[in-house]
Amino acid sequence: MAIDKEKIAYVEGILNNLSYYRRQRDYADRQVRKYQAQLDQEKVTGGVHSPPIMSSDEAKYQKGTRIYKNKVEYLLGEIATYEAQRDWFQATLDKYDRFMAGLKPEEKDLIFSKYEKQMSYEEIAVELFRARESVRRDIKNILMRW
Repeated sequence: MAIDKEKIAYVEGILNNLSYYRRQRDYADRQVRKYQAQLDQEKVTGGVHSPPIMSSDEAKYQKGTRIYKNKVEYLLGEIATYEAQRDWFQATLDKYDRFMAGLKPEEKDLIFSKYEKQMSYEEIAVELFRARESVRRDIKNILMRW
C-alpha cells in the first residue's frame, strides 16, 4: 500500500487534536444548554425587554426613550451556531471511534500510544522492543486505512 503524505498529515492532524475536539464538543454542548435555558426563560417572560441600564450616566440618556430588545432571535442564532460546532466535533470523534473499532488490538495499542498518550516513535519502539522505523512505518500503514 502506497503512503499518501497528504492523507497521513490530515489523519495525524485529527489524531493529534483529539483532546481539543473533546473539550470543544463539551464546551459547545454546555453553551447550547446555557442558551437553551435562557431561551426557555424568555418564553416565560415574553421575550421582549428593555435593556438594563448599567450606569447613572447611561440612565441620563435613557430617560424617556424606550428601547426594547428581543433576545429570542439572538439566542436562537447562538444555539444554532453551537449546535453546528458540537455536531462537527462529534462527527469527527465518531469517525475516530469507527476507525479504532476496525483495528486489531495491537494496532489499537500503537495508535493509542502515539496519539492518546502522546508517546514518540522512540518511546513506543523501546516499549515494544522494535526498531523506531518499523514502528513509524506500521503507524503510517495503519493511518492509510482511515
